Amino acid sequence: MKFFGRALFFISLVFIFSTSSVFAASKWAGLSQCKSYAEEVSHYLPQQLDAVTVWTNAECWPGGDGTIARFSYSLSIPENKAYPKFVKDVVYEGLINSWCTTPETREFLNSVIVEAVYSLSNGKYITSLRVSKDMC
Repeated sequence: MKFFGRALFFISLVFIFSTSSVFAASKWAGLSQCKSYAEEVSHYLPQQLDAVTVWTNAECWPGGDGTIARFSYSLSIPENKAYPKFVKDVVYEGLINSWCTTPETREFLNSVIVEAVYSLSNGKYITSLRVSKDMC
């Protein structure tokens, strides 16, 4: 199955990163800079990424392992497909690749852990997937 727009997701990230003044700095300052980035990205949200995926939120939190950059997505998929393994099987490799591809996104991962949270369009939680610099 090729929905979830892996290419569109990556293009959206590159566009937002390349137009973001927050990414002008060569080093990330952790939580404070992540929060600035999330605030700036929020101006573009919600954003339809493909036929079934809407990027709904960006936020940053302190976590036990460091700063967490949490990106939330709403999926318009049949409820019988809304289980964690299905979502992971469809999107995880593309998610890792999209964060590990460019110098800007890898630099982001040096200071934060990215968490993608997936829910159905009715708000029902499906799963969360994390990407860290160790996965690149």
